[in-house]
Amino acid sequence: MNPDSIRPDSSVRTLVRPDAQTDHEPSVSGNEVPAPRTASMRQAARFALWIQVIGSIAVVFALAANAYVWWSPERIDRVLAPRLGIANRTNIDASVQFAGFILALLPLGIGLYALMQVGQLCRALRAASAFGDALSTALRRLALALMALAGCEVLVQSAQSVVLTYLNPPGQRALTIGVSTDFLLHVVVALLLLALAAVLREAARIAEEHRQFV
Repeated sequence: MNPDSIRPDSSVRTLVRPDAQTDHEPSVSGNEVPAPRTASMRQAARFALWIQVIGSIAVVFALAANAYVWWSPERIDRVLAPRLGIANRTNIDASVQFAGFILALLPLGIGLYALMQVGQLCRALRAASAFGDALSTALRRLALALMALAGCEVLVQSAQSVVLTYLNPPGQRALTIGVSTDFLLHVVVALLLLALAAVLREAARIAEEHRQFV
Protein backbone atom coordinates (compact mmCIF):
# COMPACT_ATOMS: atom_id res chain seq x y z
CA MET A 1 0.00 0.00 0.00
CA ASN A 2 1.32 3.41 -0.91
CA PRO A 3 1.94 5.48 2.25
CA ASP A 4 0.92 8.62 0.41
CA SER A 5 -2.55 7.18 -0.04
CA ILE A 6 -3.13 7.15 3.69
CA ARG A 7 -5.19 10.15 4.68
CA PRO A 8 -6.37 11.08 8.13
CA ASP A 9 -10.04 10.41 8.49
CA SER A 10 -11.74 13.77 8.53
CA SER A 11 -14.68 12.24 10.31
CA VAL A 12 -12.66 11.62 13.46
CA ARG A 13 -13.28 14.28 16.03
CA THR A 14 -11.79 14.76 19.45
CA LEU A 15 -14.47 14.43 22.06
CA VAL A 16 -14.20 16.69 25.05
CA ARG A 17 -16.50 16.32 27.97
CA PRO A 18 -18.43 19.51 28.72
CA ASP A 19 -17.29 19.47 32.32
CA ALA A 20 -13.61 18.92 31.48
CA GLN A 21 -11.33 21.70 32.66
CA THR A 22 -9.00 23.44 30.27
CA ASP A 23 -5.81 25.29 31.00
CA HIS A 24 -7.49 28.68 30.97
CA GLU A 25 -10.37 27.70 33.22
CA PRO A 26 -9.83 27.95 36.99
CA SER A 27 -10.54 24.85 39.02
CA VAL A 28 -13.66 24.81 41.14
CA SER A 29 -13.68 23.02 44.46
CA GLY A 30 -16.40 22.80 47.02
CA ASN A 31 -18.71 25.76 46.94
CA GLU A 32 -16.20 28.10 45.31
CA VAL A 33 -17.95 29.72 42.36
CA PRO A 34 -15.51 31.66 40.16
CA ALA A 35 -16.70 34.86 38.58
CA PRO A 36 -15.17 37.14 36.00
CA ARG A 37 -13.00 39.81 37.52
CA THR A 38 -15.01 42.95 37.10
CA ALA A 39 -13.75 46.47 37.75
CA SER A 40 -15.75 46.65 40.98
CA MET A 41 -14.15 43.44 42.28
CA ARG A 42 -10.67 44.73 41.47
CA GLN A 43 -11.49 47.97 43.23
CA ALA A 44 -12.79 46.07 46.27
CA ALA A 45 -9.60 44.00 46.36
CA ARG A 46 -7.45 47.14 46.28
CA PHE A 47 -9.59 48.73 48.99
CA ALA A 48 -9.22 45.65 51.22
CA LEU A 49 -5.47 45.67 50.61
CA TRP A 50 -5.24 49.32 51.68
CA ILE A 51 -7.22 48.50 54.82
CA GLN A 52 -4.74 45.75 55.63
CA VAL A 53 -1.72 48.00 55.07
CA ILE A 54 -3.12 50.94 57.06
CA GLY A 55 -4.33 48.60 59.81
CA SER A 56 -0.88 47.00 60.10
CA ILE A 57 0.71 50.43 60.44
CA ALA A 58 -1.89 51.35 63.09
CA VAL A 59 -1.14 48.18 65.09
CA VAL A 60 2.60 48.90 65.05
CA PHE A 61 1.95 52.51 66.09
CA ALA A 62 -0.39 51.39 68.90
CA LEU A 63 2.22 48.92 70.15
CA ALA A 64 4.90 51.62 70.21
CA ALA A 65 2.53 54.11 71.89
CA ASN A 66 1.59 51.62 74.63
CA ALA A 67 5.23 50.81 75.29
CA TYR A 68 6.04 54.52 75.46
CA VAL A 69 3.26 55.24 77.98
CA TRP A 70 3.74 52.20 80.20
CA TRP A 71 7.49 52.81 80.36
CA SER A 72 7.05 55.95 82.49
CA PRO A 73 5.00 56.15 85.73
CA GLU A 74 4.55 59.88 85.13
CA ARG A 75 3.01 59.27 81.70
CA ILE A 76 0.77 56.58 83.18
CA ASP A 77 -0.58 59.05 85.74
CA ARG A 78 -0.96 61.79 83.16
CA VAL A 79 -2.39 59.79 80.23
CA LEU A 80 -3.90 56.50 81.35
CA ALA A 81 -5.27 57.28 84.79
CA PRO A 82 -7.73 59.98 83.60
CA ARG A 83 -8.71 57.81 80.62
CA LEU A 84 -9.57 54.93 82.95
CA GLY A 85 -11.47 57.20 85.34
CA ILE A 86 -8.97 56.90 88.21
CA ALA A 87 -9.08 60.02 90.36
CA ASN A 88 -6.58 59.04 93.06
CA ARG A 89 -2.86 59.11 92.39
CA THR A 90 -1.55 55.61 91.75
CA ASN A 91 1.46 53.88 93.28
CA ILE A 92 3.33 52.31 90.40
CA ASP A 93 6.30 49.97 90.34
CA ALA A 94 7.87 47.78 87.65
CA SER A 95 5.41 44.91 88.21
CA VAL A 96 2.45 47.24 87.65
CA GLN A 97 4.00 48.59 84.46
CA PHE A 98 4.72 45.11 83.13
CA ALA A 99 1.23 43.76 83.94
CA GLY A 100 -0.46 46.79 82.41
CA PHE A 101 1.58 46.52 79.21
CA ILE A 102 0.84 42.78 78.86
CA LEU A 103 -2.88 43.52 79.22
CA ALA A 104 -2.58 46.16 76.50
CA LEU A 105 -1.21 43.53 74.11
CA LEU A 106 -4.42 41.46 74.17
CA PRO A 107 -6.52 43.82 72.00
CA LEU A 108 -3.57 44.26 69.65
CA GLY A 109 -3.38 40.50 69.17
CA ILE A 110 -7.06 40.35 68.26
CA GLY A 111 -6.54 43.28 65.90
CA LEU A 112 -3.74 41.38 64.14
CA TYR A 113 -6.06 38.39 63.70
CA ALA A 114 -8.70 40.69 62.20
CA LEU A 115 -6.11 42.04 59.75
CA MET A 116 -5.26 38.47 58.73
CA GLN A 117 -8.90 37.97 57.80
CA VAL A 118 -8.80 41.17 55.74
CA GLY A 119 -5.86 39.58 53.92
CA GLN A 120 -8.02 36.52 53.23
CA LEU A 121 -10.65 38.84 51.77
CA CYS A 122 -8.02 40.34 49.47
CA ARG A 123 -6.98 36.92 48.21
CA ALA A 124 -10.59 35.82 47.67
CA LEU A 125 -11.39 38.96 45.70
CA ARG A 126 -8.21 38.73 43.63
CA ALA A 127 -9.14 35.12 42.80
CA ALA A 128 -12.51 36.42 41.54
CA SER A 129 -14.38 34.26 44.05
CA ALA A 130 -17.44 36.47 44.35
CA PHE A 131 -19.46 33.71 45.99
CA GLY A 132 -17.63 31.06 47.89
CA ASP A 133 -16.57 29.59 51.17
CA ALA A 134 -13.31 31.55 51.30
CA LEU A 135 -14.99 34.95 51.17
CA SER A 136 -17.88 34.13 53.51
CA THR A 137 -15.57 32.41 56.02
CA ALA A 138 -13.19 35.38 56.08
CA LEU A 139 -16.11 37.77 56.61
CA ARG A 140 -17.49 35.62 59.43
CA ARG A 141 -14.10 35.39 61.15
CA LEU A 142 -13.57 39.13 60.76
CA ALA A 143 -16.97 39.80 62.36
CA LEU A 144 -16.20 37.50 65.29
CA ALA A 145 -12.81 39.17 65.72
CA LEU A 146 -14.47 42.60 65.89
CA MET A 147 -16.92 41.38 68.51
CA ALA A 148 -14.07 39.83 70.50
CA LEU A 149 -12.11 43.07 70.19
CA ALA A 150 -15.04 45.09 71.53
CA GLY A 151 -15.44 42.86 74.57
CA CYS A 152 -11.69 42.58 75.14
CA GLU A 153 -11.22 46.36 75.25
CA VAL A 154 -13.84 46.70 77.99
CA LEU A 155 -12.32 43.87 80.04
CA VAL A 156 -8.76 45.11 79.55
CA GLN A 157 -9.61 48.64 80.68
CA SER A 158 -11.30 47.25 83.80
CA ALA A 159 -8.30 45.02 84.52
CA GLN A 160 -5.89 47.91 83.99
CA SER A 161 -7.78 50.03 86.50
CA VAL A 162 -7.36 47.25 89.08
CA VAL A 163 -3.65 46.89 88.25
CA LEU A 164 -2.96 50.62 88.48
CA THR A 165 -4.58 50.96 91.90
CA TYR A 166 -3.49 47.60 93.34
CA LEU A 167 -0.65 49.14 95.37
CA ASN A 168 -2.81 51.97 96.68
CA PRO A 169 -3.91 51.92 100.32
CA PRO A 170 -7.25 50.25 101.11
CA GLY A 171 -10.13 52.50 100.13
CA GLN A 172 -8.21 54.00 97.21
CA ARG A 173 -8.34 51.01 94.90
CA ALA A 174 -10.67 51.14 91.94
CA LEU A 175 -12.48 48.98 89.42
CA THR A 176 -13.86 50.96 86.50
CA ILE A 177 -16.18 49.59 83.84
CA GLY A 178 -16.99 51.71 80.83
CA VAL A 179 -18.62 51.22 77.45
CA SER A 180 -17.56 53.67 74.77
CA THR A 181 -18.95 54.41 71.34
CA ASP A 182 -16.12 52.29 69.88
CA PHE A 183 -17.66 49.26 71.58
CA LEU A 184 -21.06 49.92 70.01
CA LEU A 185 -19.50 50.62 66.61
CA HIS A 186 -17.53 47.36 66.66
CA VAL A 187 -20.64 45.37 67.59
CA VAL A 188 -22.81 46.97 64.89
CA VAL A 189 -20.18 46.45 62.16
CA ALA A 190 -19.65 42.85 63.32
CA LEU A 191 -23.37 42.09 63.10
CA LEU A 192 -23.53 43.56 59.59
CA LEU A 193 -20.56 41.44 58.50
CA LEU A 194 -22.14 38.31 59.99
CA ALA A 195 -25.33 39.00 58.03
CA LEU A 196 -23.34 39.58 54.83
CA ALA A 197 -21.37 36.36 55.35
CA ALA A 198 -24.61 34.40 55.80
CA VAL A 199 -26.03 35.90 52.57
CA LEU A 200 -22.86 35.06 50.61
CA ARG A 201 -22.81 31.50 51.93
CA GLU A 202 -26.45 30.99 50.91
CA ALA A 203 -25.75 32.55 47.49
CA ALA A 204 -22.83 30.16 47.03
CA ARG A 205 -25.05 27.20 47.86
CA ILE A 206 -27.73 28.28 45.36
CA ALA A 207 -25.12 28.97 42.66
CA GLU A 208 -23.57 25.54 43.23
CA GLU A 209 -26.97 23.86 42.84
CA HIS A 210 -27.61 25.72 39.60
CA ARG A 211 -24.16 24.79 38.30
CA GLN A 212 -24.83 21.10 38.93
CA PHE A 213 -28.06 21.25 36.91
CA VAL A 214 -26.40 22.85 33.89
